[in-house]
Amino acid sequence: MGSYFFTLLIVALGTLACSAPVQSGDPSIQASEGGAVRTPSPTVAPSPELVLAVTHGDGQVGQTVSLDVVAYKVTTGIAGFDFRVSVSEPAVARIASVQLPDYGLRRVSELPGPGIEIRAADIHGVMEGELPQAVLATLDLELLGPGSTQVLLEARILDDDFGNPLKPQSVEQGSVTARSPAASR
Repeated sequence: MGSYFFTLLIVALGTLACSAPVQSGDPSIQASEGGAVRTPSPTVAPSPELVLAVTHGDGQVGQTVSLDVVAYKVTTGIAGFDFRVSVSEPAVARIASVQLPDYGLRRVSELPGPGIEIRAADIHGVMEGELPQAVLATLDLELLGPGSTQVLLEARILDDDFGNPLKPQSVEQGSVTARSPAASR
């Protein structure tokens, strides 16, 4: 993995400071207090066939439902990511907890809540190489009231094992439906 990638994720995680060797003349690298940081290119081409998706679920009000954040057709591994996940209807559900594989570096914003940030750097090599389907995170949603809500995923940063930015062909949003206990009888 490129050294700029580790610098970018460590700065994004906000947990460590480091510096990275830089080659002069690269316009995507900017100096910062903690070292050199590569800024993502605004014109990243979509990665062939890569899809990010949030699964769907349903249950009764008061229950907790688990949904996965999944990457499909990854060709060069995933070295790290910075995602924002939120629910469109906070009266229906909230994100109660998040489980992540043992990436090595990981950070989840304060829980529970209607929206969270998930950041990870796969320094243990859990997501290396070609992956037809990879669960990046599991979200536990607490069902608060009857109705349906979308579970929205925003991929702010996604890099492959070589430090190249990945842009999914599509991001499929999830949903969860909460039924009142009386309606289930």
